[in-house]
Amino acid sequence: VDLWNLNKNMETPVLRCENPNGRKIALNKCSWSADGRKLATGDLEGTLSVYMVDRSVAQPRNEDFQQFQDR
Repeated sequence: VDLWNLNKNMETPVLRCENPNGRKIALNKCSWSADGRKLATGDLEGTLSVYMVDRSVAQPRNEDFQQFQDR
């Protein structure tokens, strides 16, 4: 799972989370928790993975949010 800051360089994700079992398989579902701290993903083989996201990633700074809104 790759996460990008849409205000920054689109070529490089700001965070990369590897699949816990090391497989490289396409994801077809994802869902964020209400607080933005957990990301659940699912693949077509039925594997469910849950990732914890650091607060600095889950809660954008005010200036980052404003910059995104201004685009």
